Amino acid sequence: MEYQHIIIGGGCAGFQLAKTMLELPKESIRSILIIESSKVHAPKSWCFWSTISHPYRHLVEKEWHSLGFKAYQNQKNLPLQHQTYQYIDSTSFISHHLSLFAKDPRLTIVYQTVSGIEETENGCLVQCENGAYHSEYVYNSVPHLQEKPYFKPKVWQHFLGWEITTSENSFDTEKATLMDFDVDKNEDGRFIYILPFTEKRALVECTVFSTQEYALESFECSLRSYLEKKYSNDYTISKIERGTIPMMPKINAEITKRIIPIGTAAGCIKASTGYSFTRNLEHTTKIIGYLQGNNKRPKYAYSRFTFYDKLLLWIIENQQSEIKKIFYLLFKNNSIKNILMFLDERTSIVQDLRIFYFLPKRTFIKALIKSKLVDLAPIKFTKKRYLGSIKTAFTFWQKTEVVSMQKNIID
Repeated sequence: MEYQHIIIGGGCAGFQLAKTMLELPKESIRSILIIESSKVHAPKSWCFWSTISHPYRHLVEKEWHSLGFKAYQNQKNLPLQHQTYQYIDSTSFISHHLSLFAKDPRLTIVYQTVSGIEETENGCLVQCENGAYHSEYVYNSVPHLQEKPYFKPKVWQHFLGWEITTSENSFDTEKATLMDFDVDKNEDGRFIYILPFTEKRALVECTVFSTQEYALESFECSLRSYLEKKYSNDYTISKIERGTIPMMPKINAEITKRIIPIGTAAGCIKASTGYSFTRNLEHTTKIIGYLQGNNKRPKYAYSRFTFYDKLLLWIIENQQSEIKKIFYLLFKNNSIKNILMFLDERTSIVQDLRIFYFLPKRTFIKALIKSKLVDLAPIKFTKKRYLGSIKTAFTFWQKTEVVSMQKNIID
């Protein structure tokens, strides 16, 4: 069958793109096919920080005006300015889009498994278990379907979340806890993430960044001990979320004119955090601009932030015990505004240097050397440049150490 556009994957990125396409003039968008492997989706919680205005504001079920962080018995309350931390439930998101799609005859959804995609002389061919589909363009969110994906992430974000209800008021409804490292012995850098919906109801999640998988009992034990210590055992579990998120900074998909990666396949998951909702939105905007002739075909741009992400992933893989210290120093010495700008990849190089100055220098210098900077950096380094870059890093940190010592003496 022939379609103008085929979207592979009926998840966050695929539905965002389809909805935005349908908002374009009908003469420009004639037909869309979404191919999704299953009608059943595991429940997910999508969170992000944003200003009040965005296309999914009406789906935000809860927002928080401050964020919490705790490590080494030090707790920080971080008020947000000009934005809030927002929560969208995936079930509501999917229901909303299915309702919109049902009203527009230009869009069709089929539930099949895609076995392959290829670009032909006249468009694209998508092979499925029950036949093939042809289209002018394909938008693919499944990494392994690209011709050269190299999708082999070493580090994953593993999590288990319980939505609980307590018998007494236990939660601050104005504050979401991003990270609380006060859990178990914490030799692997695991932390607790809390989203309070009411004073008695919250999603409490145990998360760990790791190269290895963990048994379900490991997360359950951490959650039970944490809840007992913080809120006693007087709670009931109403909902369970469990999953893994790939922490990989770049998907090396084969570049073609008509097969456009989206979502995970486009590298829209922030490698060092796992956040993706607003990055999917930004990528959708670029695709729409491309279709309207306003900008070039969206593609992955290797930046210094990719380099930063790779450094952190190497540390997670090889020095997992350093995770807690890194995030502790990050939140201790920087404003939440600068932290979120950094995670959004909107900081200047000067701001980046200030952030890195307060992080454990030996850990990152070791990562620079051991991980082979030649393979990580945005440009190809000669041996001379490689050694020169390490020397520059040492010189910068030495100078900032002297300035810091002088300031302390003056103070």
